[in-house]
Amino acid sequence: MLRFLQNLSGSFIVKFLLVLIGLSFIGWEFGNGFSGSSNSTLLTVNNQQISARTFSRELETRLQELRTRMGQAYSPELVAQLNLPEIMLEEKTNQLLLSDFAQTHGLTIANQALVDEVKNAPAFQNQLGAFSPIQYQTTLQNAGYSIKEFEKAIRDDLTRNYTRLPFAGAVYTSQQEAIEEARKQNEERHVRILRFTRTDVTPPKAPTTEDLQAIYTRLKHQFTTAEERSVDLAILSLEEVQKGIALSPQDIKDYYTENLQSFSTPEKREVSHILINTEEELKKAQKALTQGTPFREVAKTFSQDPLSAEKGGSLGVITKEDVVPGFANIAFSLPVGEVSLPTKTPFGTHLIKVKKVIPLKQKPLTQVKDEIEKLLLTEKAQNTLFDAVEQFDEELSNGSSVQSAAKKLGFGTKAYTLKQGDIKHASTPYLSQILPQIFTAQVQVPSSPIEIGQNFAFFEVVNLKPQQQKPFASIQAELKEEYFNEAYERATLSKATQALTKRLQGTSFEKIAKEYNIHTPIETIVNISRKAPLKTPLISASVKEKLLALPQKTPLSEVIPTRLGAALYEVTTVQQVAPSQEEIQEQVAKLSQDKRNALFGLFMQHLRTQASIEVNQALLTALKERLLPQE
Repeated sequence: MLRFLQNLSGSFIVKFLLVLIGLSFIGWEFGNGFSGSSNSTLLTVNNQQISARTFSRELETRLQELRTRMGQAYSPELVAQLNLPEIMLEEKTNQLLLSDFAQTHGLTIANQALVDEVKNAPAFQNQLGAFSPIQYQTTLQNAGYSIKEFEKAIRDDLTRNYTRLPFAGAVYTSQQEAIEEARKQNEERHVRILRFTRTDVTPPKAPTTEDLQAIYTRLKHQFTTAEERSVDLAILSLEEVQKGIALSPQDIKDYYTENLQSFSTPEKREVSHILINTEEELKKAQKALTQGTPFREVAKTFSQDPLSAEKGGSLGVITKEDVVPGFANIAFSLPVGEVSLPTKTPFGTHLIKVKKVIPLKQKPLTQVKDEIEKLLLTEKAQNTLFDAVEQFDEELSNGSSVQSAAKKLGFGTKAYTLKQGDIKHASTPYLSQILPQIFTAQVQVPSSPIEIGQNFAFFEVVNLKPQQQKPFASIQAELKEEYFNEAYERATLSKATQALTKRLQGTSFEKIAKEYNIHTPIETIVNISRKAPLKTPLISASVKEKLLALPQKTPLSEVIPTRLGAALYEVTTVQQVAPSQEEIQEQVAKLSQDKRNALFGLFMQHLRTQASIEVNQALLTALKERLLPQE
């Protein structure tokens, strides 16, 4: 059971919370198997802390997401290059700095903001789109989280966002600066390319055995057979589980009765009001109404709500949730046609009048029966699936293989023989999503449950055939091809380098082409600009950036290797294109955003210099050794 619960904490429930609510969860304390006490602190920023357990759990989640996104490109070497733990540590330090700043300066968020964040999260809504308190509690409970911990995490995250507000929205650039940048973005360059290919150099001599042996030794990792793994895969499918679920009419009726509010359209009212800020104005408005002046005219004269005043005080049709509680209580108890007594809210004092009542409408059971049936089937299937995954995982924990556990519990398995790098199974359902894990797993060690959509998978590598270097005699053709590729590459680069020297000394492309007997015609690419995407394979994105920095009639001062040889580039013409007003405003927004980001960066740097920051390096090292894949 423990292995299942650990894995579940990174499954679709938690991902819903991460993706749909956008939280960082820095304050959560959940078990994830980290070898250390629950009080082991990894990072301390002033009075704010993150435990090794919390950090470890999020790192595991990110690694799992990385495997899913990268697919077969995932490798231990690439993960090591990403420095993910260090990046996360930087993120968490910044988060704690903001939390500490908010706490020190008494910055808080309103309770209603917290309520709105929870109620609007799709993870906590039923299939009809309504917030479900039961689903809220059940979802958190199944994932191992308490409501108190969860809501604290949301509050902390919203508070950190609140500290960023002073840096948002302001304009930090001049119109002239924006115009100059827009002109720069609109510049168009014409470029000429002189390409050197194999036809422009002397063919290399035939390779000797020693030449081929040197390549074989130097590039031995390229001349190996692929690692081969035999795998048993079991899929616990929500769809299959759902086929065995039966519902009675009473089940549907009970759910309908318990959730009547979810199957009704709330009462609505067409309401007008007069908003008044002073006692004197209030008395004048009441006197006018008493004297028979129409409510609409009094609103136009006295109301301090400019949007509704011009419409005679009309707020249109509203529900209770559309207005503050004090206003709602009066508006939804007032008889049609009557004017309320003065009602105070945070906005001021209101005189309220109800024009029309649209009563609550309850949908009959017959109308929503199919919706309820679908919802209950899904909920019961999910619970049954969780139970099945837990039982499967317990069987594996007790020493069963994936094949024997599946047989005992009535699930099927499929056997695959996989070669690393083989794209044959890249589109195979389920299998394609766990290939990176299969090729990093230990032999005859069943996996933990892996969430794939709404389903779970277990796999076990039952046999491994390691990589082997191909015999020298069997790959003569491949070695010769590599020999000629390298020889031609050296020759074309050498010739292009000599030609570049002449171009930088003032010799034209035409004279160079004639002198060096270049077979490929000089090519011209027109209208290259910063804002337009490249439409030619002859210019890479990095080369484009270099060319855009050159003035006209200027060669690029480096040789660019290409797939078929090498190339020289020169800018012949730079054309100025006047920017439109829209393009200027886009640059105002972009430059302001850049400067806001820079200003916020300086703010964070200031917080960092004033803070006491401590990292437990021993814990960080132990965590990296446990979680990161080894090369």
